[in-house]
Amino acid sequence: LSAEHGLDVRILDRNWILDRVFAGGHEDLAVTHLKVGGLSRAVRYGPLDSVRVSELEQIERRLQLAAAEDNLGWTHVDDAVEALELASGLEQPFDVLRGSLDRVLRLVDKHGVESQRARSIYACAWTAYWWLEDPRSASDLYTQLEHVVSGSTNAADFEYLSNLWHLLFVSASQGELELEVGPRRERLLAELARVAGEEDRPSAALHAKSLSLMLRLVHAVEHGDDQEAILAQLLDVVDKSDGLLGFPFESLVKTIIEVSGAIGHIPNFDLVFDRLVDLRGQRRGEVEAARAYVARGARELDGGRPINAIASIGKALTRLYKEESQEDLVEALHMIGVAYLRAGLPWAARSALVHAAAFTGSPGDSVVLLAGRVLTIFERLRFVEMRLGRLPQALEWHENAQVAGYALIESGSLTSENFAERMVYSDAALS
Repeated sequence: LSAEHGLDVRILDRNWILDRVFAGGHEDLAVTHLKVGGLSRAVRYGPLDSVRVSELEQIERRLQLAAAEDNLGWTHVDDAVEALELASGLEQPFDVLRGSLDRVLRLVDKHGVESQRARSIYACAWTAYWWLEDPRSASDLYTQLEHVVSGSTNAADFEYLSNLWHLLFVSASQGELELEVGPRRERLLAELARVAGEEDRPSAALHAKSLSLMLRLVHAVEHGDDQEAILAQLLDVVDKSDGLLGFPFESLVKTIIEVSGAIGHIPNFDLVFDRLVDLRGQRRGEVEAARAYVARGARELDGGRPINAIASIGKALTRLYKEESQEDLVEALHMIGVAYLRAGLPWAARSALVHAAAFTGSPGDSVVLLAGRVLTIFERLRFVEMRLGRLPQALEWHENAQVAGYALIESGSLTSENFAERMVYSDAALS
């Protein structure tokens, strides 16, 4: 009709109504005019939840504005996922969560990029299981997720599957869900064995092996098989994980806690958990010490003493090569890169900044968050390459900075005017 007669035709369907009601906070209007019951409630939030409510409102405004301007894109998929997680944590009504979940699936299907699909589907499945108390929907989403991550080389993708498998196993065991979990376990074990065989990626391989051992342990307990060999291998994985940056130590702790609660007491399982707790204490103590060194280095840098800053931050680096302190590591590498640059050592600065860029982000990070972290690092690397007289490399970092900047603009986290001004400085430096 629009093409043939020049009419402005808009289809306002159920999904549109859900988005407008829940994103705009118009539940009272729906109760009054649509005669819908059970939507209105009075809620008093504490200080922490009040912060979450504020964050959720900001995200909903961004999504609402993008939808009104017909400007929804891949960056808004991350916003929708974050809104779903915040709404779940705030224990919002069933209809609100269902509408938010449906919105994530629609956006990721229409606008999502490959790196967003696994996390988005996992967030929806997690919400369906825990907050909507709908294991059947969670099982259906597991099937979608299984298809999406098939053949992946990212162990974190299979951690999503593993976490959901354990939940569905409990539901099936308790008769809440009619499901054959065995075939799914075997397919997951085959994928994990493939990733665990990649010896040139030790963190990913060890991560996959730990997930595989947890699945095998549940199977051994279920069938009354010997568990000692599995526990010995799991303890070996825990010991080898110490010192590996990419190994998700904290997620292994959470997985073991969840699994142990589901399958009951296992002899000698406490040995594994005690070792985990011991390592966890050591790692957290090292991280706090490292943060103190970085803070001191920052003060030295502000005081115009870059050599002293390099010495202080250098003491922190080895303590930060852990999965749970990855953001601190990126900050320290970035800061020591600046210190090298101010000390007149551009090659050393380049090395530190390249390492910072390489360690920026993690599989669980949103694309927008990743772009926000690396934009400044890319811009600084562009300047360092210019100082070194390496024009092709400078242009390469310039291109990377543009990609990150446009992602931030599309998400509403950076204005186009501010980014254009930053590009002008780059042109001036190049000239």
